Amino acid sequence: MDINTIYCFLFGFLLGILHACVAFYFYLRRLHRHLSEYLNRLHEAVERLLECVDKLVEVLEKRR
Repeated sequence: MDINTIYCFLFGFLLGILHACVAFYFYLRRLHRHLSEYLNRLHEAVERLLECVDKLVEVLEKRR
């Protein structure tokens, strides 16, 4: 193998690694956005559930 073949191989290899890193970054960014939205919805659902539990506790205390 001559030196140009080695340089082309190394350049292609490094370019492939760079492409994989960029793709992984965008995948993680998208995943983070989806997880953040899901956690916000979950947080709101838990808050509503706690409000319902508080109301139920008040009703049960009034019955005593």
